[in-house]
Amino acid sequence: MKAPHDPVSGGRETGAWRRLFWYGLAAVLLFIAVRAMFGGTQDSAAPPAARRPPTRAVAECPSPQQAAYFREVGRHAGTIGNSFGRLGSRFTQAAENDALMVTDEWRLAVVTELAKLKIASSLIRELNPPPGVESIHVLMSRLPHQLDDFTAATASGIDNLDVSQLERAGDMMTAITTTAGDMTAILRSFCT
Repeated sequence: MKAPHDPVSGGRETGAWRRLFWYGLAAVLLFIAVRAMFGGTQDSAAPPAARRPPTRAVAECPSPQQAAYFREVGRHAGTIGNSFGRLGSRFTQAAENDALMVTDEWRLAVVTELAKLKIASSLIRELNPPPGVESIHVLMSRLPHQLDDFTAATASGIDNLDVSQLERAGDMMTAITTTAGDMTAILRSFCT
């Protein structure tokens, strides 16, 4: 099946696939940074600034509850980043060979990643922030809606071979990337 005609270039529309891939790549890089900052391993659950030994008797930062919250955030960020990376690969393949979009294997791989994003969205909704992380949690609370919009637009774009829905998915990817960047900026100053 041929991709829809691109009225701008006069050729086949592959630009939406390529834009979705680059949006995905940017999101993966941001989520890797967020995950690293929120604690990508069990030993480094605190933000980098918080790993400095205290010089006075001050409140522990992050608190054990905050550190547990950061580990959960990092776990979800990892899931989201990994799924975006795999989706980016699939969309790159589709840009090079648009007939893949109608194969069961390609669709199943994409649907699997969209399902993982929906699960991450549900798990993020269940997070209970400890005191002191409200500004980060406000941003985390945006992600489920953004992920739901992204998955719906992506699924609709694929099911209907609708470039406008895929472009909407790209816009949602931009919003998700912006949210991740805002979280990173707040985290950099956490405990300082």
